[in-house]
Amino acid sequence: MTDLEVSAPLRQHGVVSLSNLLQPDHMALLSAPTDLRPTGYTLVDSILSGGLAPEELIVIGGRPGIGKSVTAVQWARNLASAGRTVVLACYEHSELIVMAQLLLIELGELVATPIESASSRGMIDRLISGQASWEETVKSDTLLQTAADRLVRMSDRIVVLDTRGRRGGFAFLRTAVESIGADVLVVDHLGKVDGLPGDAAIACKELAVETGATVIATAMTSDSGIASKRLRGAGLADAARIAHESDIELLLNDKLSIVSRNHSAFDSVRAESFHSKVIFSIEKNRRGVAGLDFEFTRDFAHRRFDVDGGYVPERLIDDVLVRE
Repeated sequence: MTDLEVSAPLRQHGVVSLSNLLQPDHMALLSAPTDLRPTGYTLVDSILSGGLAPEELIVIGGRPGIGKSVTAVQWARNLASAGRTVVLACYEHSELIVMAQLLLIELGELVATPIESASSRGMIDRLISGQASWEETVKSDTLLQTAADRLVRMSDRIVVLDTRGRRGGFAFLRTAVESIGADVLVVDHLGKVDGLPGDAAIACKELAVETGATVIATAMTSDSGIASKRLRGAGLADAARIAHESDIELLLNDKLSIVSRNHSAFDSVRAESFHSKVIFSIEKNRRGVAGLDFEFTRDFAHRRFDVDGGYVPERLIDDVLVRE
């Protein structure tokens, strides 16, 4: 048989011969530029050759309060700002809280320090507690009005879950992604998706592949992960499935907790500077290099990180020979 005689029936069954793949037209199609989706975190996008890819599952893990949700929501905002359509599925917060978080991010983009936005953030607290309406809040000062205007400009590209959506399980997420042709699905967090105990990572990866969406999901920490000095992928809840299904696994740790004492024990000023930093570690990366550690500065007053991070210059506790 010739190559053509073999490849025609093969193609009907969803496979193609290597000789056909090596033809110039096939190779041109396979090597076409990937439609990458920048997170807006400069160093992350540089490491990932421009951003997140279609069909990828990115899992963000970390202890409670470290900034998993902050990262996921900020990435959602950045992607929408860049023209992407995003389904933002936050299972632990109402749509009002999500809107307040997005408004705070915009506020943080407008000021150099949290002190400049103290009054505006006080008004957002009143909004969250039901003491002020949205209209009263955004019209209360110029900063908030500007932040709200920025949010409105991207509002048709962000879909958030209401109460019914949060109870709708994974089928609802699939419908939302497919009905609007979403580029990105953000799931905060995997353990909260109804109807998928232990199988959420598998379902998210399948959805990414079938729809071409990028799925960003946060993951809980297991009891052993909470007790560990430095959180690794094995310390996440449902760690085995996440390790197998994720394309990128990103772990967050407090810098002060995982920097070698050689850098902090005798330098209190330097140690104090570590409090504002979170270490982001790429533990798995199917498209490139893993095992990289870099740091970002918290701006949690505005529910965000400073997008301009840097590589970690100090030794971390896993990098020293003697247990500390």
